[in-house]
Amino acid sequence: MYTVGNQIKESLRLHQGLRGKSATEEAIALLEAVGIADAPRRLNESPHKFFGGMRQRAVIAMALACDPDVLIADEPTTALDVTTQAQILELLAKLQAERDLAILCITNDMSMIAEVCDRVNVMYAGEIVETAAVENLFAAPAHPYTQGLLASIPGTQSSTQRLRTIDGEVPTPTEAATACRFAPQCPKAFEECEQVHPQSVAASTDDPDHTVACLLYPEDQDPEAEATSRYGEDPQRQADSADRTAGRTTALGSGAVPSTDDPHPYEWDRSDEGGGTLVEVRDLKKHYGVGLNLFTPSKVSAVDGVTLDIQRGETLGLVGESGCGKTTLGRTLLQLESVTSGTIRYDGRDLTDLSAAERRRWRRNVGMVFQDPESSLNDRMTVSELVREPLDVHDWKTRPERRERVRTLLETVGLQPVHYHRYPHQFSGGQRQRVAIARALALNPEFLVLDEPVSALDVSVQAQVLNLLADLQAEYGLTYLFIAHDLSVVRHICDRVAVMYLGNILERGETAALFESPVNPYTISLLSAVPTAEPTDETARLTLRGSPPTPRDPPTGCPFSTRCPMKVRPCGGRSTRSSGDARAAAGRARPPTEPHGGSGSASSVLVEVGATLAARRRVHRDGLPTLRTDGDLLAVVQVVVEPEGETAEGPDDYPARVAGERVFRLDATRRVSVAGPGLGLRPVVLVR
Repeated sequence: MYTVGNQIKESLRLHQGLRGKSATEEAIALLEAVGIADAPRRLNESPHKFFGGMRQRAVIAMALACDPDVLIADEPTTALDVTTQAQILELLAKLQAERDLAILCITNDMSMIAEVCDRVNVMYAGEIVETAAVENLFAAPAHPYTQGLLASIPGTQSSTQRLRTIDGEVPTPTEAATACRFAPQCPKAFEECEQVHPQSVAASTDDPDHTVACLLYPEDQDPEAEATSRYGEDPQRQADSADRTAGRTTALGSGAVPSTDDPHPYEWDRSDEGGGTLVEVRDLKKHYGVGLNLFTPSKVSAVDGVTLDIQRGETLGLVGESGCGKTTLGRTLLQLESVTSGTIRYDGRDLTDLSAAERRRWRRNVGMVFQDPESSLNDRMTVSELVREPLDVHDWKTRPERRERVRTLLETVGLQPVHYHRYPHQFSGGQRQRVAIARALALNPEFLVLDEPVSALDVSVQAQVLNLLADLQAEYGLTYLFIAHDLSVVRHICDRVAVMYLGNILERGETAALFESPVNPYTISLLSAVPTAEPTDETARLTLRGSPPTPRDPPTGCPFSTRCPMKVRPCGGRSTRSSGDARAAAGRARPPTEPHGGSGSASSVLVEVGATLAARRRVHRDGLPTLRTDGDLLAVVQVVVEPEGETAEGPDDYPARVAGERVFRLDATRRVSVAGPGLGLRPVVLVR
């Protein structure tokens, strides 16, 4: 097996002439430079022993082996969870500052571009269509394609609105570029766009470095007015432009969902009542037995005591870092994995008690869209064969009816008859995911597990798939378990969210409440790490350090205790479990309802107070409790409550007046705000 060290030393040997001990020392130094702990030991390990973020760090170390001037980062954070992504971006920024690197960052993540880039080139069909400083591009995009990309980002629109999409298909590389390649998809296209290939020109006289390849420029008026003048006063120009998209009546991303009133006769007995709980999970555990031999048995606690409910017709988001057990939980709910202990009830029926025949019948009512359609779809089968396979396995009706069902399903997800006999490798990523969705819908299920369905798609295709999922849910009353690491997507599509860490649900609640007022320290850390598509956003981020503990040897007590930035006392004494409330959390920290002083700070720190404040405080004449934190966040601090015209009435009154508050946020001014029942928002000063 080729170790990580061998791969780094190969470059050192070929290009730097280093061998033996000198090559090993340099390889160790590179691993340490990219933040890999215990580098001498990890140097001799194989890549499969590194988790996703650590593998990315090792690849960066390999790229730095020859001390380059330019580093090409090709999708450096794709498919990484938000906390790992934040660590990698922080590492790249650190290396750039230390080594004076120029970095070419290739990505389809517009939020990442806003976070780390200075200038942006927007590429479409092999051509650069727009170039600008990142702030100018996001503030005033010129090319219609750029405008469409930015409008497709979840979070820029209300969660109740459909995402904007770029309809149609990207032209193939074999097509000659004799005209604007974006014209068939462009809502602002006019006749000349289909005849002339545009050249790059300045988008405005105020910024000559902002260039765009579009026939709407240069102009003396705004692009929309110019487009109107070129179209004349024809009120049908938008419709005509749509008609030029090759006559597609169910174009990709259109979200059109033809009605199919064809339930199959073998479906599970469903409740006739709308709403209610569809899936009930109680203390579910899934452990895998591992061990070097019979005398050293061990287990991996992939799912460790999960309790949750999924309501009929809702979308429950399941978020967390890679390896926390999200996919295993989804597979276990569908009985693709056996249950170690606990119960799963579907529409009131205990699935762990089903016979083999009953389980086969029940499975017709559930489906799963897997994370990677490239590997989950058999490349030796045509699209129609792939979608028909579940119907064949379950002997659904007659062969002609199955063929008709396949045609209906493919039309439902926005694919054309010309696609039916093609193979998966002939499709784009978004089209393959549509095939996977059609296959999951084949037996008319009621419950779908969607495992990272849009994680590898660019924002415009991602918007198409999310709109499609919302249309299908509205049309057929589907219930979704939506597994994802992109929290902006989760916020857009999900009704409720459950946060998972090391096999445990640490927090769950309504989407709006959880995003606006997270309770658990881990949730706070996740949300803090989410990049925004706003280059001017200078909100301080709370970046988690290290990686989660191994499920083979989880910590005692709170599973997050080894990384918690808000731990102020030993959290290993007891396990934390979320209750069954609608707004449940396993942690003990809660942020203030709003920051003090308006603008954020670049050095925010979170300090937990907790419900047992009275037992740990020293009360002075004006009510001064002393708090102690673990780690290097703060030393001993004192919290001074300024009563805004009131006078603290003594030790007995103080605990009642602060009951319910949890977290203080310290900024550079050393002033924060504290919220509590009956308190409103009170200013607080933190003093060492």
